[in-house]
Amino acid sequence: RRAPHAAEPIGPPDRSCRPAVTTDPPSPPNHRHHRTTVTTVTTVTTVTAVSVAAAAAAYVPRVEPVLVHRQLDVAASAHTWSLGVRLSGVSGIGIVPEVGLGAEVAISARHNSMLGELAATKWLASGADRSTSHVDVGLGVTAARVGWRPEELPLRAWVGAEVGSMDGTGTNLSTTQPNSGRWFAAGAGFGVGWPMTPWLRLVGTTEALIAIERVRFTQSSGAVIYAPSPVSARATLGIEVGWE
Repeated sequence: RRAPHAAEPIGPPDRSCRPAVTTDPPSPPNHRHHRTTVTTVTTVTTVTAVSVAAAAAAYVPRVEPVLVHRQLDVAASAHTWSLGVRLSGVSGIGIVPEVGLGAEVAISARHNSMLGELAATKWLASGADRSTSHVDVGLGVTAARVGWRPEELPLRAWVGAEVGSMDGTGTNLSTTQPNSGRWFAAGAGFGVGWPMTPWLRLVGTTEALIAIERVRFTQSSGAVIYAPSPVSARATLGIEVGWE
């Protein structure tokens, strides 16, 4: 026979017989790992921004400076017409006694390379002596000139003629001859106009003249006190203002 089973206990089970379950406390957060991660992200962001800026700069076109040189003796733009007014000081020999001085006002016009001028010149009275006689000679003339003045060069050249009145006052002059008379001369000259601004030029000229009609101042005895030379020369230097 089989042995009878042992009697099972009646009542609530014994909890002490259950297997023990152990729960570990949560581990503290790793702050060092967190800081390392943030630093890595920041570094990557900075490197990316620098790379993007460098790439953008590579696509910016580089503009090279261009130097423009302009010669003052060449007009910025050549016009068909130009007009100017010039005031000059004048010096000459062979017209009035000794070295004559005066002033000139001229209106100058250019059409393409053709030049035209009208000028008025006033010479200061200058004196001449012969023995006991003396005469002060003055002259005022009006001149017309036509010539060549290229648009691209500051040069000018012309032929012209001038007419005026020469008069003299003094002592022991002849009473049988008038102490004034007509002056008429023709000649040619050239000049240079240096541009200082688009509206202002410094103009220097030289001109030679041949006297066609001139006055002689004589003593009572008939001896000549002064007479202009058959050939004379003059030079001017002045400022020209006008549209070029």
